[in-house]
Amino acid sequence: MRRLRFSGALGVALLLGTSACVDAEVEMDTASKPEIDREAILAEIDALRDGFEEFVATLDMEMAAPMIAEGAMMVPPAGGGWSDMHAAAAEAGMPVPYAPGLTAEITPIETVVMSEEWVYDFGTSVFTWTPEGADEPVILEDTYLILLRNQGDGWKVWREVASANLPPDVM
Repeated sequence: MRRLRFSGALGVALLLGTSACVDAEVEMDTASKPEIDREAILAEIDALRDGFEEFVATLDMEMAAPMIAEGAMMVPPAGGGWSDMHAAAAEAGMPVPYAPGLTAEITPIETVVMSEEWVYDFGTSVFTWTPEGADEPVILEDTYLILLRNQGDGWKVWREVASANLPPDVM
């Protein structure tokens, strides 16, 4: 394999020239794009979160379907009480890892509108459920990172990863 090496003023000039061209292209692309209504998108994401909390309370699969993009991939937390809840959901014949009687409270920490097609949402959730025969509810906390996508038919979950660990400022 042959490598090209530049040294001295020629190398610096080429590097600066290339950098200036890239910056100019980015500025031109950004200038030609329409303004994004971030506030409207954030309101839609808030409504989606509210809809998810309602879905968890009802486990109505017809409510969930419009929230999830075709080809979505989600990784729920595991271990401890999470595994118990997932097992209870499976025993109840639920197609999702949520047990009957579950409630969810979602607290976003950071929601970023990257474009009219992509948003990411980072935050924490508290899930509460009472296992069959238990006297006290089980409280499960998680941290989530969700990539949402709008392909013209509304905002939907495209990818989600959740962890039973909480962010440092929440612990």
